Amino acid sequence: MDRGQIIQALGLVPGGEIAITDMQMVQWGRDLILECVYQTVLPDARDDEPVVFRIVFLGCREIRYKVYAHISVHESGGVNNVAEIAEIVLGSPNHRRDAQILTTHFSISISYRDIRFEKDSEFYYLGDV
Repeated sequence: MDRGQIIQALGLVPGGEIAITDMQMVQWGRDLILECVYQTVLPDARDDEPVVFRIVFLGCREIRYKVYAHISVHESGGVNNVAEIAEIVLGSPNHRRDAQILTTHFSISISYRDIRFEKDSEFYYLGDV
């Protein structure tokens, strides 16, 4: 799981959870933007301030998407607006190995040219992850 790489690249405090709050396809899916929030818990059990950031997949060639929201409807009667990330593997850029993301509401596989992280108007690149 590449959660640690994301946390390190963005300079976040380890031990938190990543969730997706929105997903946008730009230029008919050429780029895919995942709006994310990172949440840690303070030692006194209070939630720390959430950190908002984006994962941007650039130059996508293929996106495979499976929806699991129907499970939430069946189990709890509704679908939460936040999809918690259970597993994330960033793959390799230049379409060598697809990124794989599994959340509470969907799974997605993305063949991409490059990946970029955006936080506080700054761009972060992992290079060849």
